Amino acid sequence: MKVIILLLSTATLLGLALAAPAPQKKQDFTLKLQPELDSVNIEDYLRNDRLVDLQLKCILDKAPCDTVGRWLKPRVGAALTGTCLMCTDKQKIGMEKVLLHIQEKRPEQYRESVVKYLKDAGISVPESTPKST
Repeated sequence: MKVIILLLSTATLLGLALAAPAPQKKQDFTLKLQPELDSVNIEDYLRNDRLVDLQLKCILDKAPCDTVGRWLKPRVGAALTGTCLMCTDKQKIGMEKVLLHIQEKRPEQYRESVVKYLKDAGISVPESTPKST
């Protein structure tokens, strides 16, 4: 009887070991970088108010996102802190240009974006900033 129990236990353990999922391969982070977007000419893009509006609405959850918006949206929070790990070097430079452009040309939308991503990160933000006199 003990032999049967031992055999059943061994078979069960062996079955569990064989049924366990195979170890995951190392994740390929190059897929997240999306280097094909390196070819986007940022200066031309920023001159097109319609495209800038589209991306701002996308990142603020006010409209659907296009390809650039789907790339941009998950990276905005990291870009605001200067730590975009999912960006190529060229994309980091482009992201800085985009943020500066929005900050200078569309300060209200820039502030709205910053507030949204700070809140998403769990940081409380006052609803309005005091005006200096």
